[in-house]
Amino acid sequence: MEDERLVGRRLVAEMLGVSAATVDRLEAAGVIPRRRRLSAARVGWLHSELVAVLRNLPEGALTARTAAARAPEARARAAKTREANAARGVVGDPAA
Repeated sequence: MEDERLVGRRLVAEMLGVSAATVDRLEAAGVIPRRRRLSAARVGWLHSELVAVLRNLPEGALTARTAAARAPEARARAAKTREANAARGVVGDPAA
């Protein structure tokens, strides 16, 4: 019989070797299954579904898929920053 325990975000993050915020990004990108609502303030994932995902992911896939999922957001933030800096007359990287 499969393990039908529900596990919380912290344990999911531990299982995957990522941060809790990355768990949310992986879920949004479709890399891990959707969470299940346990109550108004609590969510969980089926342990058996997470184990199946881990078994089927190639080595290093979490890092690559997470980066790919975040790439459009990162480019949009960088473009906004460049536009804001240009509007203020800052050219190049002000931290350099």
